[in-house]
Amino acid sequence: MTTIGINTLVYMTELANGTPQSNLLPIIASHGITLAEVRREYIASDAEFDLIAAAAQANGLDLFYSVPESLTIDGAVNPGFAGFLDEARRMGVTNVKFNQGDVKDVAKSVIDDIDAAAAAYGVTLTIENDQTPENGTLDCTVASLRHIKELGGNIGYTFDLGNWFWRGENAGEAFAQLLPAITVFHLKNVNGAATREELATTMLEDGVIDWKTMLPQLDASVPVFLEFPIPADGVAAQVAQVREVVGQKTPIMSEVMTIGEPMVNLIADSAETFMEARTLPREMAGAEFNVAIGVKRQGHSISYVTTLGNDWQGDLIVDYMNNIDIDTTNIRRVDGAATGYQLKVRSSDGEPKVIYFRAGSAASQTAPDIVDGIDFDGLKILHVTGIFSALTDNTYATVMRLVDAAKAHGVTVTFDPNPRPTLWNSEEQMIEATNRIAAKCDVFMPGLSEGQLFSGLTDPRAIADYYFDMGVRQVVIKLGAEGSALFERDESGARRETVVPSFEVDVVDTVGAGDGFASGVITSLLEGLDDEHLLERANAVGAIQVTSVSDSEGLPTAGELAEFIANTPRKEVSL
Repeated sequence: MTTIGINTLVYMTELANGTPQSNLLPIIASHGITLAEVRREYIASDAEFDLIAAAAQANGLDLFYSVPESLTIDGAVNPGFAGFLDEARRMGVTNVKFNQGDVKDVAKSVIDDIDAAAAAYGVTLTIENDQTPENGTLDCTVASLRHIKELGGNIGYTFDLGNWFWRGENAGEAFAQLLPAITVFHLKNVNGAATREELATTMLEDGVIDWKTMLPQLDASVPVFLEFPIPADGVAAQVAQVREVVGQKTPIMSEVMTIGEPMVNLIADSAETFMEARTLPREMAGAEFNVAIGVKRQGHSISYVTTLGNDWQGDLIVDYMNNIDIDTTNIRRVDGAATGYQLKVRSSDGEPKVIYFRAGSAASQTAPDIVDGIDFDGLKILHVTGIFSALTDNTYATVMRLVDAAKAHGVTVTFDPNPRPTLWNSEEQMIEATNRIAAKCDVFMPGLSEGQLFSGLTDPRAIADYYFDMGVRQVVIKLGAEGSALFERDESGARRETVVPSFEVDVVDTVGAGDGFASGVITSLLEGLDDEHLLERANAVGAIQVTSVSDSEGLPTAGELAEFIANTPRKEVSL
């Protein structure tokens, strides 16, 4: 079966904004990918080699290494060759790719030395046709591969589908002639422009190359890498196209799962009242839905658990989720109960007015047996909130059962209490029920006033200790618009705290800020960020969200997030 890989160039926006490749590897793995290719030109420090190795191991990834240097120079092995192989060994790389250089002219002893070094380091080597006049022509590539074969060398060949266009060559003819020699395939498509200045890569479905006829001709042992810039939220669709062509099913496997009530959101996005409004733009809402969109926009996979009616609202929600690759496998559809929706109107103070139409909704009738059909394979984080658990006794029991099942499968549970007092019979009932869920979770993330309500304590440190004593591993407290704090206990049992300020932004609508914050916490946990960068990201997502009137449309991609963090002034914060 063909192995599909992702070259980190796919995340060009993130790389340009300074995101380390070690942080991209968990995102690559989230697409069900088991092979990644890292690029030497984007490794900014010596420590990054070890971070890449750790991230690859943690996410079950095999690694290839792209070195933008010629394998041979002036008839000899590149002087940096041994150093490049040392780097490869530190990262646990299995294949190293070079430009071909003048390998077509070197002596047999040079080829023998290269093969011996590769064997000693436990790697295979390939050369590639690049975009240069020296190394990118078909004649040069044919001559190089013929010479290696005649000398009995073991160097393989990476066929780059798009690079032929930069040399004015015919990619189809090159593929037909070089097919027997291909050991790695770099897939991309191009716009076919006549000049180098206008020539550019495109999404696979938009270019001029008939790549779909090529992949089935490759030997099944040849890995196929996506190797062109793709928006983070478009990677899944590009991978799915390749899977379809090579006859693979897209695995239904998500890193994150959430359970909640998604709703259609009708917005009067001006100063008009509902009576005055003549148009109501239609978007999506629901705290857990906002979190799911945030996680997906940041490049990770997520599955949604709920019950929807067989109605237009339910159809809209499922279509929206499918279009952005939120997994809908665990969504039930029922007759006799409607899917909830809401109306929202803006206000000058950033606190919108919302009218809900959700009483007796299909989601509120979700029963615990929905958990029985859930596959926890590959799941890393379950995110729950206090909203869905408050709808009915059944939804509360469902959340508790789902949390217990996730914990039994070794899944990390994050919990945003998100209190809705009107959904409970009394404040006492809300506090007791919320804390029973908190006691089962790994990461509890209340706002400060929420933590004070549920613990009966005032000081953030005392609140953290209260939940540590319940068994919670990390307590993340939102400090309003000013920032956030994370508390955890070290190996000795001592409390450790991190406090990070938020960002200066103009507030339009505060709805969804906490959900955006939660999505930042979740993706940071998936990517293994340290506490400071976790809070920085969570604060940033929340800050970006309040600049949009929509509950979720303002949530950023990974690239937008990195740019915002790099360029937005910070506030001051203290406990």
